[in-house]
Amino acid sequence: MKVFRHLTMFLIPSLAAAQLSLNIASDHPVIAMDEDFEVSATVSNVAGRQIWIAFGDYDTDYEIDLRDAAGNKVPESAYSRRLKSGITLGSTRLVPFPSDGVRSEKIDVAKFFDLPGPGAYTVQFSRLDLHSNVLVFTVLPGIAHGDERAAKSVAPIAAIASSGAAGEKFSLRIEVDRSSVVTGKEIPVYTALTNLSAGKISMRAPDWIDSAAGFDLRDGDGNPVRETDYSRLRKSTQTPTADTGYRMTLTPNFRLQGQVDIAKYADLSAPGTYFLQFYWKAPAEVGGGEVRSNVLQITVRPKGLR
Repeated sequence: MKVFRHLTMFLIPSLAAAQLSLNIASDHPVIAMDEDFEVSATVSNVAGRQIWIAFGDYDTDYEIDLRDAAGNKVPESAYSRRLKSGITLGSTRLVPFPSDGVRSEKIDVAKFFDLPGPGAYTVQFSRLDLHSNVLVFTVLPGIAHGDERAAKSVAPIAAIASSGAAGEKFSLRIEVDRSSVVTGKEIPVYTALTNLSAGKISMRAPDWIDSAAGFDLRDGDGNPVRETDYSRLRKSTQTPTADTGYRMTLTPNFRLQGQVDIAKYADLSAPGTYFLQFYWKAPAEVGGGEVRSNVLQITVRPKGLR
């Protein structure tokens, strides 16, 4: 019997509730419509032995059930629908979870839903057959997320056009879910590089998300917005991308898509109007030059008073 003493066990979905506990809590059960709807999710090992789990580190690891006072489910946001239609950036590998292990993640629930208006709401998290406790929130009047429109492309004088041979082969399009956000919020920008040519294009696959693509962000007066400490640190520690030999073929109209939180890289702490354009410096193997995206206007508002 001693042979089995040090064996760990893998978490089987049907046993999740028996091996783990999931608790959610919030420091602010009363919020305004334009404030973060923050909930802390904590997973604890209650099995009395080491197990293996593959979640608990990302906000996309959980199913979130948000309902109004009448018990109706709150509609999902465009951000949530976009995640479901693509690849979910959640945990993907099993890791050991000791007998006294705890994992916590702070999640902004409002990012995944379009709150219809002020009122009382209940929220519960789940993962497989593991369910959390239920929290009650009171949402005070403010600017409803559902009333904010997607950012429209604009063409200010500062816009720069694509150049070089790549400008004729590719188009770069950017989108955001909302044209108006609150200071401190994430601003996920979705990028799509499309092959406009009639033939196939073969090239080394870029690390597209936030290093191959650059951006030009300016305030309402046309001044460049300064970088964040995170952006400067990333540049100072970034090494040239090694040629791994991995190549990809873009068929006609193929779209290479990515996502980046622009608020991580640019200091948007000051409310105001901003203009955003992305660009991609194409490698010589596809003609060189620079491909420029459309320009979006984004408004950053101050947080409402509690």
